[in-house]
Amino acid sequence: MRIRDIMSVPPVVVPSITSVREVAQHMDHDGVGCVLVVDDDRLVGIVTDRDLALRVLAPGLSPDVAVGSVMTPRPLSVNADEDLSTVVHLLGHHDVRRLPVMVGDIVVGIITVDDLLVEVARLQQDLLAPVTREITEPQHAHS
Repeated sequence: MRIRDIMSVPPVVVPSITSVREVAQHMDHDGVGCVLVVDDDRLVGIVTDRDLALRVLAPGLSPDVAVGSVMTPRPLSVNADEDLSTVVHLLGHHDVRRLPVMVGDIVVGIITVDDLLVEVARLQQDLLAPVTREITEPQHAHS
């Protein structure tokens, strides 16, 4: 299975000059925990709700500060056509929960640990359905 098959689209993107207040409002409105920072159609950073808490609120910065000053620059990303095993490897080895998904230099989505967990649950359900039916449905003797 390819990343493009389960990634979340469209990703929430903002330019680096956007205030962290606006970023938080985007997160709230769109129900996401991170926003990708894109300037001139190029991915330049990522900011998470945790980043806002630790890099803005904890040090007492103004909510009007530009997200470009508190984002994680040059985030790790993956190609949309990569296999899911690539995501599992990257997430596990780089201690991140979210990866921007790219086609060339263009951001096309985001994939998260949550996306992978939902897919694993769906696969488990698909695998268990026939077993569950066999166990729970009466078996009829064939003559």
